[in-house]
Parts: sequence; structure tokens; C-alpha cells
Amino acid sequence: MGGLQYQAFTDMIDDDDVSEREVHVDLFTHLYNEFPEAIYIFNDRDPRDWIKSRISHRSGEYVKRAKKRLGVGSIAEVERYWLQRYHEHKGRVLDFFEEKGNFIHFDIDSEKSIELLINTLNNNGFSLNNNEFPHSNRSMVNFDINKSPDHYADIFRDFALFFETSDPDKAYHLMEVAQLIRPAGPLIKRKLAEYKANS
Repeated sequence: MGGLQYQAFTDMIDDDDVSEREVHVDLFTHLYNEFPEAIYIFNDRDPRDWIKSRISHRSGEYVKRAKKRLGVGSIAEVERYWLQRYHEHKGRVLDFFEEKGNFIHFDIDSEKSIELLINTLNNNGFSLNNNEFPHSNRSMVNFDINKSPDHYADIFRDFALFFETSDPDKAYHLMEVAQLIRPAGPLIKRKLAEYKANS
């Protein structure tokens, strides 16, 4: 980055069994008014895939919490709520940023969006290329356990332990990967149960 100083804020969500505040959804216009020179990236994808990802997040704990918070009896009702919220939020974002040059509508499934992202960031002082653009935090269905040596479980386990205080969600996700590689690991199993009890 050539010494460029920057800050990035993502996934600003605070939720429990009673309430949920998604800063990037509920307060994005306020963020813009406070930081009009910042670059705003709207990550987009097929909403059906997004909903599937949310349902599987944290082994289903996230959608269970949403059911309780919304006071509904089925996952299908949560899906309908999420889909409606997705369309409303997308419409508000695209309307608000229609004439603004510091906005990127990034479709994670589109190669053209990668080019747009890189070009926009390059035009705003960054230095990027598209030789390598990794996709982090893919759904577990894309994780090939059979090609993972057993010692990889130690790596994911240790990273989970590192993040368990500062980022419990990340710790849970990493420990899940460790368990996929080493299902019978006693520490891994104990920690996952502990994370789930504290969620």
C-alpha cells in the first residue's frame, strides 16, 4: 500500500435473543454523513445463497437466535423476514449512492465486480491487481476435509483459541473447521460446547 494509512469496518452487527442492530443496514446514511470521503462497498450475492449461509452459520445457532428474537416458530418465517429486509436494504443503498463516486456495488459471484472493485480502489489511492483475489470464509460445504492433513486441525484450533476473547464468532467458526478435520479431538469438542453455551 506504499505506506497508505487506512481503516476498514465490516459486519457491524450486535445481536442477542432480544434485539439486533446492524449498523451497516440501519445507520449507513449516518456513517456516510460522518465520513463522506470514505469508500463504501455493498457486498451482494444471490439472496437465496445468502440466506442458506445465514441458516448454516454457527451450526444453526444464528437462525435459532433469530427465531427467538423475532418471535416466530419456523425457519421459513425467518427466511421471509431476511429476504424482505435484504430487498429493502438493497433498494435503499442503491438509491442513496446512485450519484456518488465512492460507492462499489460488489457482486461476489461476478468477475466484473472484482475488476470494478480493483479499479475503484486504485482510483482512490490503493494499489491492487487481480492476479490473486482469494475468497475467505467460504461455507463449510466447500471445505475439502479429505485433503487436509491432521495437523491442520492444530492450526485452526490454535487460531480459534487466539480469537476466543476478541472475536467469539470467528473463534467458533475456526474451531468448527478444526473439528471437521479432527472430529474426535477432546479439546476441540470441549471448546465448541463452551462456545455454544456462551453464545
